[in-house]
Amino acid sequence: NATDFGNSVSANVTIAEAIKQLFRRGQYTYSSSGTSNTFGMVAPDTGLVCAVFDIFVSQGAKRYSSTVKAVTDGSTVDFTEYGILRVDSPISGLDINVTVVSSELQLIVSATASVDVRVSRRFV
Repeated sequence: NATDFGNSVSANVTIAEAIKQLFRRGQYTYSSSGTSNTFGMVAPDTGLVCAVFDIFVSQGAKRYSSTVKAVTDGSTVDFTEYGILRVDSPISGLDINVTVVSSELQLIVSATASVDVRVSRRFV
């Protein structure tokens, strides 16, 4: 069995299928840079999804961290951002949004100028 963050997948599957199984559960970290950073999240087979995103954004010495909790039924989404921490001055134009595209949650982190973003996601 392949293991990632304590989540196992079925034995005797292809690597692609193992990654797909792991991607549907557990915690994963993504990194991106730019003015608009989209993180697509595959919805699990169960339909209703609740996901928690831990977000870290940096731009030079500026640091921003928060947690976003989002829930979707595959067509609409509701989310809240909390636990907001900042170091140095605010990041200009920083915007965090969650949308649903083709039944999948997408977290979008954008700013006026390029930022470095790290996102960790887990399903609830």
